[in-house]
Amino acid sequence: MLKLPIFEFDKRSVGDLLSRVSGDSSRMRMALIQGTIALTSGSFIIVGAAIGLALKDILLFLTALVTVVVSFIGILFMSNIIQRASFRVQKELGKLSELVERDLHAIRTIRSTNATSNEEKEAKQQAENLRKLGIRLAKIQSFMTPISNMSLQICGLIVLGFGGYRVSMGYMTIEDLIAFALLLYIMIGPVGQIFGTFSGIGESLGAFARIREVLDLALESDYDTTTRITTLPHSSAQKGMVVFENVSFGYNKLKFGADIAQKEAEMILKEVSLHAEHGKRTAIVGPSGAGKSTILQLIERFYDPDSGRIYVDGKDHRSYPREELRSLITYVEQNAPVIPGTLRENLMIGNANVSDQECYDVLKEVNLSYLIDRSPEKLDMEIGESGTTLSGGERQRLALARSLLSKAKIVLLDELTSNLDSLNEIAIKKAVDKLRESKTVIIVAHRLSTIVDSDIIYVLEHGRIVGSGNHNELLDKVPLYRELAKEQFLDKAI
Repeated sequence: MLKLPIFEFDKRSVGDLLSRVSGDSSRMRMALIQGTIALTSGSFIIVGAAIGLALKDILLFLTALVTVVVSFIGILFMSNIIQRASFRVQKELGKLSELVERDLHAIRTIRSTNATSNEEKEAKQQAENLRKLGIRLAKIQSFMTPISNMSLQICGLIVLGFGGYRVSMGYMTIEDLIAFALLLYIMIGPVGQIFGTFSGIGESLGAFARIREVLDLALESDYDTTTRITTLPHSSAQKGMVVFENVSFGYNKLKFGADIAQKEAEMILKEVSLHAEHGKRTAIVGPSGAGKSTILQLIERFYDPDSGRIYVDGKDHRSYPREELRSLITYVEQNAPVIPGTLRENLMIGNANVSDQECYDVLKEVNLSYLIDRSPEKLDMEIGESGTTLSGGERQRLALARSLLSKAKIVLLDELTSNLDSLNEIAIKKAVDKLRESKTVIIVAHRLSTIVDSDIIYVLEHGRIVGSGNHNELLDKVPLYRELAKEQFLDKAI
């Protein structure tokens, strides 16, 4: 799962994926245990009894074998029904897990909007659907044991009847028939135990089908190219430089032969070209939904463009192994995610070799040193599930601190100051300015106060670049930028 392409997570719920990891794998584990016990405990008895039966009367033994095989085919048919029913149960369990996971993550929103009753009703309805499917599965399984036992008993009666006939015809003695019957019933016990495990095996195959759905998905690395692609001319290939060359991209991939107008409407980015030079700060601004964050995700190669090229260090970024490409980049996301655990663990994601002193220094740089001062655990202080003990602004600054610790030479910042007050915004701007000379900084922002002093600003509207230049140049020649600046009281030259 950790190696799947990002777009797979766009269309799958976390709760359902967790259900496959925990619930489905647990069912497989139990079936494997039961099957292994049944096979190991009964196989020696079955083999020994079968040899004894064959020595007593080969024809009667073949009769017993055929009847057992016929019973086995019937059990396999029942097992297949159980497998399909189990798949539906596990699928509904995944939906319930998805719903519960969503509610627990959004518990504050649910409580504050008085949506608890509605969410409870929805969860109960899903649980009821699951209960009905579970009862249906239990009914099918309840037939499995008596059918398997009855089929084996019928096998025994058929063999005894045929054996009686052979005794009456003088082909075998009554003593041999009695010995044969005793050996047969010694064998039927463990065979019945093995038949009984097929109920659990059928259920586990339903669980495995859901696991296999994920295992059969192509990994992110499967989309890598094995050939070297074009490079920029040497004169343009600066260290750390990022170049977009007529890049178009849409999240919804249309089928071949789709209408051109429809394809154009589905595109998030349309023939975007830009240059982010090393040692300079490049800003991308525009209204919400213009495609600003998408540009950063394309640089990270979470997605590949539909057309055009992206160059990093002068090479098409698809020619890099993904891990090598991402080692060049540090990315601070818009929602500034943190992991459950300690302050130290969050700072050391991707920065395994940093010292405690480096952590203290970078926390001071982003104005978070007070977190250390107020906790006796220092760097080992717990920050809660998804950083619930931190404010939105603190999570953003912690994400920036993690980025500052990185040795990557390209820094991507997405709406870095969206949750910050003016004082913390100034501190963050100073920290970002320090990166300017040694790294390539690309910052996406809605608040122009964050980027007015950038070396170059690109204005994005409806997926297209409508202007580029510094703040003063854009005020003069780009109406959209002038309007954004006016709304934010930044319409005067600086």
